[in-house]
Amino acid sequence: MKRRSRQFNCGLLLATLLCGFQAAAAVEHSAKSAPLPNVLSVNTPSALCQPQFPFLQNWLGGDGIYSVALPDGRSLWLFGDTFMGPGPDRAGALMVANTIGISRCGPQGFKIDYHAGRSAKGEAAAFFAQGPHKLWPIHGFEYQGKLYIGLEQVAVTAGPENGFNFEIVGVYLAEISDYQLAPAQWQIRYLELSDSRSVIPGLAMVKQGDYVYLLSVREDANKRHPLLLHRLSLKQLESPIGQLEYLDQHRSWRRGLEGEDALILVPQAATEVSLHFDPNRQTWIMVHTQPEFMGKNVIIRQAPALEGPWDQQITSLPLYTEMMSESTGYDKNTFCYAAKAHPQFSPPIMLTYACNSLDFATLFRRLELYRPVVQTLPLPASPP
Repeated sequence: MKRRSRQFNCGLLLATLLCGFQAAAAVEHSAKSAPLPNVLSVNTPSALCQPQFPFLQNWLGGDGIYSVALPDGRSLWLFGDTFMGPGPDRAGALMVANTIGISRCGPQGFKIDYHAGRSAKGEAAAFFAQGPHKLWPIHGFEYQGKLYIGLEQVAVTAGPENGFNFEIVGVYLAEISDYQLAPAQWQIRYLELSDSRSVIPGLAMVKQGDYVYLLSVREDANKRHPLLLHRLSLKQLESPIGQLEYLDQHRSWRRGLEGEDALILVPQAATEVSLHFDPNRQTWIMVHTQPEFMGKNVIIRQAPALEGPWDQQITSLPLYTEMMSESTGYDKNTFCYAAKAHPQFSPPIMLTYACNSLDFATLFRRLELYRPVVQTLPLPASPP
């Protein structure tokens, strides 16, 4: 259960079940940054290939729901906290920190296979596991035959941290050089990307030219979740810690994770975001849940450039019908979150989200909760 939404549940509902700032000098580059390129290749499967996420292979639902388009047309799906059990319901199910899915589009449409890890006792376990903390997958990208996946390091705290009993204490970049093999055969290297507790880099990653650009969130006491922009040279992937640069208010790149002069792309956003370039419309598209907890809307932003402006073309859509009193099976404890677009299934916009409950026991009874919900939308009007 992930960050803003997961924080609530992990801290208050899952306690019995689950549970430094990166120092870098802000050395300004001598030249202003060039405009960021607006070129992004997108795999576009058949419009008939509509993602769906059935319970199978002991997978009984998860959130997060990031995806990475692979060069061969498959998609890697990344799930956070996941129910695992023999089914058909969640009675006796375990919750593991993360799982993955590999999907493909064939003559029969969308097909997905799920994968988890295995403990020494033979029980289901997290697919990604490294160090003392559990790991929540975020976004990723492919480069020169290797797959790179961001993983938040989640530490359980002795007492509430900003109201919850855990905090994000860093981010790994998992390097997978043999991702064409079956996931059980993957050899994974865990590279430290950040050890910051205040800025979480990599909610979305876009590879462009000689860099990968990372959309990042700053954790603040007001929980406004402002978004920053970082970049990492592709030449530094072998040892990325300390190599991030942030975009400042003068549109220059400065070494470090953050500074007082960092450009705030979006002052109030969310801890889960998607970002992609639409080559047909020549515009960048950002999707996230509205900032307010228990909000019912999904925010779709458009901008002419990766660095913005992101506040001039905003569409707010009341998509979380599960939270509306007139919906069938309405429950005041239900809340939805984790909205993201998946451009490899576009156009139009195909997005996913998850719904949860303030009453954890409800998740064992209502199997339509805590699993991906798929929505296909027409794109909002293009920016003028």
